[in-house]
Amino acid sequence: MREGEFDGAILIVEDITERRKIEETMEKIARWVSATTGEEFFRSLVNHLATALDVDYAFVGELTGEKGDIVKTIAVSDHGEVGDNFIYSLKGTPCSEVVAGKFCYHPSDVQRRFIKDSMLAKMGVESYMGMPLIDSEGRALGLLVAMDSKELRNPKLAKAMFQIFAVRAVAELERKQAEERIIELSHFPEKNPNPVFKIMKDGEIVYCNPAAFKNVDDPERISELLPENYAELVERVVTTRKDARIEHKTKGRIIEYIIWPVSEKAVQVYGRDVTQRKQAEKKLRRAYEELKTVDELKSNIVANVSHELRTPITISLGALELLKYEDDNEKRRKLIAMAEEALVRQNMIVGDLIDAAMMEKQEFKLKLETINVDHVISLVMSDFRAVAQQKRIALTSTIDDDLPLVLADFRKIWHALHNILNNAMKFTESHGSVRVTAKKKDDFVEICVVDTGIGIPEDIQNKVFERFYQLDSSGTRRFGGTGLGLAIVKEIIEAHGGEVDVESTMGKGSKFCFTIPAA
Repeated sequence: MREGEFDGAILIVEDITERRKIEETMEKIARWVSATTGEEFFRSLVNHLATALDVDYAFVGELTGEKGDIVKTIAVSDHGEVGDNFIYSLKGTPCSEVVAGKFCYHPSDVQRRFIKDSMLAKMGVESYMGMPLIDSEGRALGLLVAMDSKELRNPKLAKAMFQIFAVRAVAELERKQAEERIIELSHFPEKNPNPVFKIMKDGEIVYCNPAAFKNVDDPERISELLPENYAELVERVVTTRKDARIEHKTKGRIIEYIIWPVSEKAVQVYGRDVTQRKQAEKKLRRAYEELKTVDELKSNIVANVSHELRTPITISLGALELLKYEDDNEKRRKLIAMAEEALVRQNMIVGDLIDAAMMEKQEFKLKLETINVDHVISLVMSDFRAVAQQKRIALTSTIDDDLPLVLADFRKIWHALHNILNNAMKFTESHGSVRVTAKKKDDFVEICVVDTGIGIPEDIQNKVFERFYQLDSSGTRRFGGTGLGLAIVKEIIEAHGGEVDVESTMGKGSKFCFTIPAA
């Protein structure tokens, strides 16, 4: 195939139904996570959990009783509908394992394992998952449970989903219990550990409990604890006879104020610190974004790697098929060379994938020896002479005469330079130039590859060393590649105790340099 001609296409088909289902569920969570509270929140939570995991039942419960051995459900999802709440004892149930402080997973036969739990048999449950809801002080407040009549699969995904749901559930359960405590103490504001105010319709503060005064140095400045527009809110609550909530940031904390009408002329205001809850919400949103990013990355990896692996095979098979019917020796030689070049390319891709896997498992080891850098450069450049000639690219080198030997792993340094030079040749247009230089720099040898290619935008120059990052991420995939090459270069060079960096100007070219310790 000549440059610029269309030879064919490869279609990658992947079933993303389950992934899309989870994405949609997480998007819904992200939308209502901050907007809903109370019973509405818990009902939404269990329904979303049941949908995400495709199970018959899901519920959230809080621990009650003197010993905390009774569970009182707050919300239940029963086959996609809102179920009736119930109360049960922990003894003899799988939930007793959960409140001990661990994620509990029984993919099947849960009835046989917990024969004393009659509720499992009554509901036809065969599989069970549960996670404790632990507050910031390490206390178990309740539990989050999912159950199904069939065997549960993919425990890693399930656990990840549970962790995301549990973060927000704990914050809301703490808020619920704090609210109940506020109501309990509403008749005894002197004992309430949170600030309590009584404010008249005209904005005059006529009462503050001791907890409020602890937060100010001067009693005359007590109004500074409240939002600037508190008087306007008070008037609205008195007029509409409807509760109101408002958040106020002060001294690095987030305080939520609940305003309740107590008469036609006054309101009572309860303040509580919701900083941890807001941090939990932020953590949940961040977890969702990370999950979405990882999922998108997975799709790109599958598509890119599949394409890069199949292309050389397609070229090789095509060349070998044509070889069967070709009698001309020169044409046969070119077809064999084409097949061989494609297989060498595939071997490099497989090598990148193996190296990436070894790095992930921290099994990346060096076989250090004394190496002549000039020899490595010559070997690598020889692999690109044909490409340079075909694209009319001037491929040259400049190596200092007094260059010292280096202590390095020969194969890996060859691999690193090969990856950089491959990129330079790929992104440099016809009639451009690529130059390799090597010189002594302090106690290191510095090797650079300078090209007159398309260049790299300044804002993404640091990203090119990330795994699977592609400068060309468009659907056309004009330049190809797995996105592993420069990430492997960085790992190799840093493993040797060296550094790698890039300088680039759009439209003018790039300069990649790395250092290796001198022997």
